[in-house]
Amino acid sequence: MGVRLLQGHSLKEAAQRLNMTQPALIKTLRERGVFKAKTNSQFDHPAPHYRFIRDGIFVVQLRAYNNVQTGIKRQYNATIVTPKGLAWLDEFLNDSDQSVA
Repeated sequence: MGVRLLQGHSLKEAAQRLNMTQPALIKTLRERGVFKAKTNSQFDHPAPHYRFIRDGIFVVQLRAYNNVQTGIKRQYNATIVTPKGLAWLDEFLNDSDQSVA
């Protein structure tokens, strides 16, 4: 069984398609209750609340990279916007009164 490739968009790609910057998209989604609140942890990443993962709006993938300076392999979570999620975000962000909190 091979690795399943996920169709979707990084937060940066999704923000560009929505005519926003990535930081603006993340800030808006945190303020409107889609993403969990920012923590002071150095490992903080923009994480959607579970119901948005369950509903197929986002997928969170565990990824890894090698630090070329230290040679240490690091893992991190990447939030991916699904095709369904991109359409949902476009509608959600254009309704300024809508909040999910």
